[in-house]
Amino acid sequence: MASHNKFKLNANDRDAIGQAGQNVLALIAALEIRLAEAEHQPPVHIPATQGQAVLFYPNTEEIKTSDGTKAKLQKAIQPGRMGIPVHSVRRIGNSGIAVTAATPAAAEKLKAAVPPTLKVTEPRGRRPLVAIRNLRVDSTADSLLEDLQTTNLSDDPEWTLEKKRANCRVAFKTGRRGERTTVVFECSPSLRDKLIGLGRVYIGWDEADVCDYLRVTSCNRCHQYGHPEKFRRAPEMVCGRCGETGHKKTECQSQSECCATCKRFKRKEAGTHVTNAPTCPARIYAQQQSVNMTQYGYDSYRIVNRAA
Repeated sequence: MASHNKFKLNANDRDAIGQAGQNVLALIAALEIRLAEAEHQPPVHIPATQGQAVLFYPNTEEIKTSDGTKAKLQKAIQPGRMGIPVHSVRRIGNSGIAVTAATPAAAEKLKAAVPPTLKVTEPRGRRPLVAIRNLRVDSTADSLLEDLQTTNLSDDPEWTLEKKRANCRVAFKTGRRGERTTVVFECSPSLRDKLIGLGRVYIGWDEADVCDYLRVTSCNRCHQYGHPEKFRRAPEMVCGRCGETGHKKTECQSQSECCATCKRFKRKEAGTHVTNAPTCPARIYAQQQSVNMTQYGYDSYRIVNRAA
């Protein structure tokens, strides 16, 4: 009996433990609210570039770099004199150059003026990705399409279930088992326009957001956009916390954070945000390039999921 009383808690101890338990529950609740807010972050609007990209590659073994291709192109074509408005010129793989012309007519002029030392092509467009966000059930592709048909598009005889099956497929799903799921469809431009126009859809017991899904590739080693880590270009590891080379983010001892991408290009905004932040100018540029490569159904504003 004495041994039992030795470990008996008094009233003050019980109150303290009870209060600590309440504090833990309050903290968990606060974190759950913040997580829910992050998952339901509203889409942002990114204006689309009005223009058309034209790709130039070497047509001779003498040209071995993108700079060489650019020099040949600029020597052969004078946009100002030829009345060719150009948005941008950037390097691409295989010693190529991507030129974004302001209009389709300008793009045709570029292609017609290409010198013999270069060959020209157009980028292969991707089909749009559309996300149905934060579903509480992990539905199959057929059940999702059936719910879209019977509950959301039943008044549109043009979009039959068979036509939707022919115009889209489930590209992937995101979310952990037992948590909310986001389903991403790869759609034809016309079905993408229809779904985006709905804004929200009813799937089973859920009312879910519908928005464009835009995913950009970022290297885990150098933190530059446009390539995965296996195609890394940086010889050294770049820290995603401070932007310095020679160590990983998990090894960083710095007291301040800095965007590694902006720091590399000596942008003044580098210290205003973390690496891969939605507001990063480099990330926004990479998103815009993805928009330009996608075959959307209209040329106004693209509704883009910021979290993607």
